[in-house]
Amino acid sequence: MWQGAGLVSIAALTPLHALWAVQLLMVLLLLVLPGVVLLRALRIPGATIAASPVYIPAASIVVLTASGLATDLIGPVAGIAAPLHAVPLLIALEVVCGGLLLGAWKAPPETRIPWAALERPVALVWPLVLPLVGAAGALRLNSGHSDLVAVISVILAVAALVVVFLRAPWYDDALLTVVVFAVGLALMW
Repeated sequence: MWQGAGLVSIAALTPLHALWAVQLLMVLLLLVLPGVVLLRALRIPGATIAASPVYIPAASIVVLTASGLATDLIGPVAGIAAPLHAVPLLIALEVVCGGLLLGAWKAPPETRIPWAALERPVALVWPLVLPLVGAAGALRLNSGHSDLVAVISVILAVAALVVVFLRAPWYDDALLTVVVFAVGLALMW
């Protein structure tokens, strides 16, 4: 199961999280892996997810928020002085995702996401580049680099909103949903 390998990759990359390029790769993993695991554990049909791929990063944010909140609430009680540091957060995320993987173990085949069958995959995936550019900009700023990538991210997000707003009558709902979600996430970074 590739999700287990993804969890191992997140754990292996965590010691290298000081490098902004590694942080960007981890953002990509964290926006996909926990969401896929949660959606499968909830037995959401893969065809439904393929029709609106925004479910994946949205579900990932739910898992990340829940595991972070659990760490923040349980950590001090368990004697962890700094529960929101990388190691306690990683452990909580791995435990939550591991539990979800166990819950998804006997999920029916229709819960598998048909990655190859995504309708117009480029049309639905291109907006998800915006949060990655936003994350890269934030990570570069946090690493002491210039604000160039962050400024480019804001310009791209605003441009995407304008273009999609002007062409909205010709786009389907799935693309509009993905664009609004992606722009919101990019601007949050």
